Amino acid sequence: MLPGAVGRRRVRLRRRGWSARRAAAVARLGSLLLVHAELPGPLAAAQVALSGADPRRYVTYLRSRPPQAEEQAVAALLDAARETGCRVHVVHLSAASALPALRAARSDGIAVSVETCPHYLALAAEDVADGATDHKCAPPVRGRDNRDALWTALRAGDIDLIASDHSPCPPELKLASSGDFLRAWGGISSLQLGLAVVWTAARERGVGFADVVGWMGAAPARLVGLDRKGSLAPGNDADLVVWHPDAERVVDPARLHSRATRSRRTRAGGCAATSRRPTSAASRCTATVASPRRRRGGCCAGRRRDGRRRARRPRREARGMVLVANDEFFAPKENLLDPRPPRFDPTAYSDRGKVMDGWETRRRRTPGHDWCIVRLGVPGVVRGVVVDTSFFRGNYPDRCSLDGCYVDPRAGVAELADPGLAWVPLLAETPLRGDSVNRCAVDAATVVTHVRLGIHPDGGVARLRVHGDVVADLAATALGGGTLDLASVVNGATVTDCSDRFFGSPGNLLLVGDGKDMGDGWETQRRRGPGHDWVVVRLATQGVVERVEVDTTNFKGNYPDSCWLDSCDASGGGTGGAPEATSGTAGWRELVGRTPLGPHARHLLTASGDAPATHVRLCIAPDGGVSRLRVYGRPTAAGWDAAGIRRLDALPGPACVAELLRCCGSAEWARRMAASRPFGDAATLAERADAAWADVSDADRLEAFAAHPRIGERAASAWSQQEQAGTGGAADATRRALVEGNARYTERFGHVFLICATGKSAEQMLDALQLRMHNDPATELRVAAEEQRRITRLRLAKLLRPPDASQ
Repeated sequence: MLPGAVGRRRVRLRRRGWSARRAAAVARLGSLLLVHAELPGPLAAAQVALSGADPRRYVTYLRSRPPQAEEQAVAALLDAARETGCRVHVVHLSAASALPALRAARSDGIAVSVETCPHYLALAAEDVADGATDHKCAPPVRGRDNRDALWTALRAGDIDLIASDHSPCPPELKLASSGDFLRAWGGISSLQLGLAVVWTAARERGVGFADVVGWMGAAPARLVGLDRKGSLAPGNDADLVVWHPDAERVVDPARLHSRATRSRRTRAGGCAATSRRPTSAASRCTATVASPRRRRGGCCAGRRRDGRRRARRPRREARGMVLVANDEFFAPKENLLDPRPPRFDPTAYSDRGKVMDGWETRRRRTPGHDWCIVRLGVPGVVRGVVVDTSFFRGNYPDRCSLDGCYVDPRAGVAELADPGLAWVPLLAETPLRGDSVNRCAVDAATVVTHVRLGIHPDGGVARLRVHGDVVADLAATALGGGTLDLASVVNGATVTDCSDRFFGSPGNLLLVGDGKDMGDGWETQRRRGPGHDWVVVRLATQGVVERVEVDTTNFKGNYPDSCWLDSCDASGGGTGGAPEATSGTAGWRELVGRTPLGPHARHLLTASGDAPATHVRLCIAPDGGVSRLRVYGRPTAAGWDAAGIRRLDALPGPACVAELLRCCGSAEWARRMAASRPFGDAATLAERADAAWADVSDADRLEAFAAHPRIGERAASAWSQQEQAGTGGAADATRRALVEGNARYTERFGHVFLICATGKSAEQMLDALQLRMHNDPATELRVAAEEQRRITRLRLAKLLRPPDASQ
């Protein structure tokens, strides 16, 4: 590792002295010098600059390890290589800004190679939550643009290989309870999941598996001279990996062969050598209650009150998790979510008694009741629950109840079991029948992330299923440019109608991941007459469809001969306002023309036109089976607003207040806004924001002002940074004048200078500040309040849609 120091003179000394001497020694041995590419000097300077910063914020940790530390270390290493001819290798490069120097060195004939790591290719700083110390590694995970630049460099050959940088640690060293990034251990467990994570990210970018093998197998072997490794060839070592590129699995921390069970990949990784795509925080689908096999229905697979079937939530790929139960003496709580139907073996006994396929508690001899807590896979409004007591005849509970709560999906067991946590009753105590599938309707209005099943007083339950409407945060899950899968169930899409469902449920089309077999898709019976089969999907929100994927995986002798898609915009017609699916072309327009299909294959189809759509109709001719349907597109401005308002209206009161406080720092304003729900549409939201702001007191206004940084200061909030972008390129004299003017303004008026800075240059803001210094305090308070109103309106729009989405 190269040491360094603060100050140009000492850095130069290190370059020409220490590193050169050791590089010369390595060169004489004909060996390879591997260097951790960070100099301590820039790191020490950054630590000083961050004095007093909040250590729980990821941005604090990111700034503590600036890219300059890597850039200077690479420069020092290249200087040593130039002087000595030593072969050098840069390990775990995270900063793409160091790549130009490496390219230039290679063009000069210097023997330098470089690697990066799976976590730098799969994760991004924008997705790391404050306090999420399981994301910490050194160098740190940087922004999305940096990640994209690393991928570009890989494909261009500027980065030679991908290595694990495997650094596991016990969970307690991650300091999850305090969330202190600066004190937590910086390692990430990579070996078991690295291959799946890289393949996931590579496939999403159109990179082939041969390239991944080269980067992770052949190139590392070649670098260190292991001639018998890295490829399948006669005489080579038979190092084999069983690989299923299309399979998906959710990572179970209990199955990780590592001490670091809280590694980021326990939430966002696939399973090494058997997974393709991770269940990511990007999808924000942490888990869902698992549904049983399709012929038994499942989560969101029950019938709606209007008789139509619901699309079910993902069965395995994003299933729920039983987090804790107060008792599981006779049978474990995990059985509740088994996707298979309950089973019964009359001869099976253990030292604790009869072996039952379900969750069973001991006989209660004290007051109270038993309970367990389940984390759902996607936040949603619960509409129904199935409590299956199959085979529990003399030992089933007398009654059940269900409560829900809305918390961070990463909440720990201690937080969820805290008696002070606010649980919302979803189902009052309801009598149960033994050896029966007990279906209970739920009349709820708010979204929940967890449910608590109570059994009164004790007993056994075979399976638990939760039905409901997904409430997705589309602004948080969208990809670059605001693109997302509009037909994914985790984004809120659902099947509204179909021509036939004899062999398979049409809801399977919308599930996460690839189908595991033919039963995990939509298949119609054999058609003996004229016509064709079809299915109608209500999209997650109104959007412009760009491309479609029709996947016939697992359907080999029974795939459709061809398919085509139509679309319609029923945004004014309610939730089911699509034209009649059986009415031919009336009300529908062509989205994808008739296209031949093949067996067991993904078919990528380009959509025609740019008309917005709320529904699509997939037609298959004449019949057959389809595994998955993906409809990729960009929500329209109205689509973003509708989805955002739908979520805001469904959030519990405290969660809604927290979201609104991002737009205006007045707690009273946010409380009044949350109490005025439902908003229904974006125009009503803006009108009520203005009305609530007009009604709050001057003290509430000052509270809102205090939430803003001073103009010209480095802003902690991403929104503030965007709004004050005009100060970034300002002359030093202008920036100094802003700082000095802010100080005089605060001394005169008692609050920060507030201006709607979006689109304004530093000079314009300075002119406004100087002009407003002549106001009397009462007038200036009114002027600042109007600026806050305008800022709030802009931020409410940002709350509903990502910054790069359609405006």
